[in-house]
Amino acid sequence: MVEKISTGSEGMDTILGGGIPKGNQVILAGGPGAGKTLFCMEFLYKNAKLGINSAIISLEETKEQILQNVKETFTDFTNIDELVGSGKLAIYDIEALTEIMKGVYFESRDNATSQSASMREGTISNFFRDLAQNLTNLLNKQKAEVIAIDNLTVVRNLIKDSYDYRNFVGDMAQILKSNAVTSIIVTELSDPREDKLVFDLEFFSFDGIIAMYYSFGIGKKVPSIEVVKMRGTDHSTVAVPYKITSSGIKLLDLEHKPG
Repeated sequence: MVEKISTGSEGMDTILGGGIPKGNQVILAGGPGAGKTLFCMEFLYKNAKLGINSAIISLEETKEQILQNVKETFTDFTNIDELVGSGKLAIYDIEALTEIMKGVYFESRDNATSQSASMREGTISNFFRDLAQNLTNLLNKQKAEVIAIDNLTVVRNLIKDSYDYRNFVGDMAQILKSNAVTSIIVTELSDPREDKLVFDLEFFSFDGIIAMYYSFGIGKKVPSIEVVKMRGTDHSTVAVPYKITSSGIKLLDLEHKPG
């Protein structure tokens, strides 16, 4: 039987037939404000509470912004500071990643000419390529078993060459797979409406795709979540409405279950 990793959401675990198959690499695609980062933090927080080392690599928000948003939204996550402080739930933001990579690409902070450290050698493409290669060291340091990366759209906007971007995505996916971690990788949808969904072709090489978008009913738009694909488990493919509550992301209609 395939071992499953809980998403942290009982409803999501139900439509996934028990959770994400261990070792799967999953794309989480959604529009702005859909709750993608919150989805990731619930996934990481609740696994950390189970004793599973967890980590988020944020390429967009600072550690402080992530924690503030989680605390204001998921008010029932009362011991998140304790989990972060103990290292059970690690948050690596772009500032922390800059420090990790500083010896190769960045000057010291004292000599920086901008708010963050300034580029000394190489290119943005090379920086992200080597960041992908250094994922193994970071994962080994954290002993992480579940991880979230938020988000790929930042990389896509910075790397102008599509070939370099696809190489980064491919390298990252392969490194995560070889380290046997279960991961959620966030990306932005170009349009958050159900009838306008478009996924980059390279995302179909991942084990799973979960989409968060707006379905349109009579006179209203409904936040909905759908498992587009997931290797290794029988799952529902029906869009399910959801809401964000103080205790996590709640699915509102579980009529359509796998099987």
